[in-house]
Amino acid sequence: MKYLTLLRHAKSSWTDLAIDDFERPLAPRGQQAAPAMGRYLAGFSDRQECPPPIDLIFCSPAKRAAQTLQAVLVELSQRPTVEWQDRLYLASTGKLLQILHEAPDSATHLLMIGHNPGFHELAVKLSQPDTGAPYKALHQKFPTAAAATWRFAVKSWRDIKPARGQLLAFERPKHPQPQ
Repeated sequence: MKYLTLLRHAKSSWTDLAIDDFERPLAPRGQQAAPAMGRYLAGFSDRQECPPPIDLIFCSPAKRAAQTLQAVLVELSQRPTVEWQDRLYLASTGKLLQILHEAPDSATHLLMIGHNPGFHELAVKLSQPDTGAPYKALHQKFPTAAAATWRFAVKSWRDIKPARGQLLAFERPKHPQPQ
């Protein structure tokens, strides 16, 4: 089994419009949401349909994604390997799928931290059709600091295909499950 979690970066600041998009930092709301989602991700082992601990993180080097990563890492009890992936910055769905396929098979649970619209499009593409509330919410919107987690019945990341992921959870910072 392989487990994938997509975490969209937390809310970024638009107060200084002169700052380049790549350099935009987290807004105060994002600074609160990122650690909350880190605590949510750290609590996976307490859940019934729990994925294993995150053992590999691919992160966009954009400032808002890097700050989200730092807030998440503080909350995780196990320290996963972190790889900065320049290609994650504003990546298309096709590019995201390519990056996913290139993950080392030694990793069981991959966390990718990046951006919309690619993350939302990939999330919809990967999910098996379902009638549950998480599936419906995921199709509507993938807001900042939201996290979606899937289980794939594959041995290699290369074998992940569209509509084959079992969506285990879709959490938003305003609605994290109690720990």
